[in-house]
Amino acid sequence: MHDNRSTDRLFSDQGQRNPLSVLKEIYGYPAFRGKQGAVIDTVTAGGDAVVLFPTGAGKSLCYQIPALCRPGLGVVVSPLKEWGIGYIKGKSIY
Repeated sequence: MHDNRSTDRLFSDQGQRNPLSVLKEIYGYPAFRGKQGAVIDTVTAGGDAVVLFPTGAGKSLCYQIPALCRPGLGVVVSPLKEWGIGYIKGKSIY
C-alpha cells in the first residue's frame, strides 16, 4: 500500500536517486536479492541488461527502480511470452 507521499516522490524531478533508497522507501524492502543489485546498478548507470530470472526472483524491480532513479523516460522491452500463451489458451483463442 502506498501513501500520497510515495506517489509524490515518484513524480519528482530532483535528479538521479539512490537505487537502495528507492527500494526501501517505495517498495519497503531492506535489501536487493541475488543479482538484482548488480543489474539495477548497471541499468541506473546507463548500461543495458538482459535479465533471465525465474518467476518470483524480482525481475520487475530491475527495470522499475532504474526508471524511478533516472531522469526522463524508461523503456522496457519484455515479450511476456508465457503470459501471452497462457492467456490465449485460457480464452480458447488458438
